Amino acid sequence: MIDPFAILAPVLLLAVIALLRFVGCSTLAGIDDISYAPPAAPPTFDLPQDPTYYTPQSVILSDATPGATIYYTTDGSPPATKAPFGSTQIYGIPIPVPTPTSNNGINTIKAIAAATGFQESAVATGTYKMVTADPTFDPLSPGQTVTLRDATPGASIYYSTDGSPPTKLYTGPIPVLTTTTIKAKATLQGFQDSPVVDRTYTISVAPTAIGFVQVNDPNLGTPQTPPNVQSVSVPYPNPQTAGNLNVVVVGWNDAASNVAAVSDDNNNPYTLAFGPTRGTNLSQSIYYARSIKAGPNTVTVKFNQPVPFPDVRVLEYQGVSAPDGPGAGNIGNSATTSCGPVTTSVANELIFAANTVATRNSGPGSGFTQRIITVGDGDLAEDRVVSAIGSYSADATLASPGPWVMQMVAFK
Repeated sequence: MIDPFAILAPVLLLAVIALLRFVGCSTLAGIDDISYAPPAAPPTFDLPQDPTYYTPQSVILSDATPGATIYYTTDGSPPATKAPFGSTQIYGIPIPVPTPTSNNGINTIKAIAAATGFQESAVATGTYKMVTADPTFDPLSPGQTVTLRDATPGASIYYSTDGSPPTKLYTGPIPVLTTTTIKAKATLQGFQDSPVVDRTYTISVAPTAIGFVQVNDPNLGTPQTPPNVQSVSVPYPNPQTAGNLNVVVVGWNDAASNVAAVSDDNNNPYTLAFGPTRGTNLSQSIYYARSIKAGPNTVTVKFNQPVPFPDVRVLEYQGVSAPDGPGAGNIGNSATTSCGPVTTSVANELIFAANTVATRNSGPGSGFTQRIITVGDGDLAEDRVVSAIGSYSADATLASPGPWVMQMVAFK
């Protein structure tokens, strides 16, 4: 007799296996095949990916599949759920961002989930952009210093105060004594550098009152022996102050030679303010140097050829920097020298005048202050400060009549 169970048993076994595969069971009597199992849910990231982050963050991964294990990478490579794992890590605690493999502030986390009875999930990717916050500038302190700050913890700030790219490491308040533009940027490992930002601090400084500072010794600058020389050097008696104005008057006793160069020990550049004005065997020019350098100084005047009885006067003034207009010159043969007018364009200006004479000056003109009458040649330099816009002239009285040249320049 045929046993019905022996006939039906294989059929029943195949039916059971098919049913178990259908419901997702992966093992039965040594069978290990999940090709028909559903995939695990992809991991999710709690930190939104759209914003740019300026401070360190942490990312929490989770998965909707019960009992799922999450595997992740931070270097952009696909995560593995079985050996070889490479850079894959098993998720256990929140992942700090930026990660050690941050690429110029871009942090990429790839994650996959695996669970018993499920296929591996799809790979989920989270990308986070980290940028160092822009440095901020405090208001100018009463002590005229500026403090820089940054909202990204641990960021280093670099700055400059001369208009160049910021490369100097910030370590403390920056002194600001004059109008200054500070440029700054911030950097931090794992973050993109901040953009360069800047702020200008304007320091209002009361204008320096116009004033006379110094003039050369009247015994110097007028070599008499030998009478013809090609170069004359005249020292200032005291060290000079940075930013002031030098005025150099050059006179000589012929009407044909020329000044070849005016220079000084501090390499201040000199510009012709007026001249030459030529009279009867007399010539004169006025030069100036603005924003001079500080320190002891000697002015040297060179001519194109030896000249008779050169007379060089060097003066220093504060509160002015350049001529206002072209100046004026005149020649004559009388007991009084005169020239002008010059017209000022601002209220407060220095009116400077000088002459070179064949006889000798006896004193300054009306309203002017005598600064020097040179020993030997008797030539004059005088000045006055005016406080109203207008036209001004200059004069001076000679001890006896004779040929002369006179010039004047307004400085503002």
